[in-house]
Order: sequence, then C-alpha cells, then structure tokens
Amino acid sequence: MRAGSSRHRIVILPPHFPGAPHDAVDRDWADRPVTHVSFLDACRFCNWLHHGQGDGDTETGAYTPAGDRGTDGRRVRRNPGARFFIPTDDEWYKAAYFDPSIAAANKYWSFATRSNSTPSNQLLSPDPGNNANFYRDGQYTLKSYLRTNVGDFENSVGPWGTFDQMGNIGEWTDTVRSGS
Repeated sequence: MRAGSSRHRIVILPPHFPGAPHDAVDRDWADRPVTHVSFLDACRFCNWLHHGQGDGDTETGAYTPAGDRGTDGRRVRRNPGARFFIPTDDEWYKAAYFDPSIAAANKYWSFATRSNSTPSNQLLSPDPGNNANFYRDGQYTLKSYLRTNVGDFENSVGPWGTFDQMGNIGEWTDTVRSGS
C-alpha cells in the first residue's frame, strides 16, 4: 500500500491502483487517523494485512471485493479464516466498552476510556486518563487539525487495549443496515 497526502487528507491505495499517489505522508499527518476511506478501501487494506503487507494481494484474503471499485460494499462479507478484518457493530462495541474484570453484573463501561464519568477532551501531557478527542462545550480537542495523533490519550485506553474509540473520526464496521 502507498499512502499519499494532500493538505486535507491521506489516501491509502494499492500500488497498482490507477492514479495511486507516489508522495510521502506529510509529517504532521503521519500518525493521525485516515479519512476519505470507503468501506471497500478498508476491506482491501485488511486483505493487504492478511497477506503480510509488502506487495500483498488486495483483492483476496479477508474479503473478496470482486473487482468492485465503487464505495458500496453491502455485498462484501468477511471470508472464513480472515486474520485482519473490519469489526461488526457488536465486536466494535465490545472492544470499546466491555470489561470482563468488572465484578458487577453489568460489565460495560459508559465510556470507551474505562470510565463511567464523562471524559475530558483536553490533550494533556502526560495523559491523566479518561480523555478523548471529541466536540464538547463548543470546543474540539485541537483547533488546528481536529484529529489527534493515534495514541495521544495513552492512559485512556479501552478495556481491550484499544485507543481512540471515542472521537477523532467515524469508524467503519461490517454490519449492514437497511439503507446504508
């Protein structure tokens, strides 16, 4: 995969994709979440990971996009044996909120920062925990980019070791809903 950048976004495309960019990611964007990625782009990225990166195949593996270059992935499903994949809504929710170590009957946190208290949206160093990048009281965490670096909230990790599931950008799941 090659990552190319413009002033406003980073695009990830397989190296054989027509018009794939050949420039490097701007240093300011290298650790920020990627935007403008279709569901099928995400499927192909999972395939690339499934095949060990490098010059790996992007059309088979975790998913079989069947040559579809559009953005409508409603027909594409996870293949058996997928090693890297886009989570379902339930898998995403469990990774964000479920904590088997909670002794209570309800083993779900209210927030994806292992907390039942509303997180702060302040980028502090070191991160005191229970922080996330989101719009609150008329303010985003960062005014310049609106997207923080992956892992900036290092002590606000979810119960399964995931970062940044509260804020930054929307995330794909492979759950198909009517009309979406």
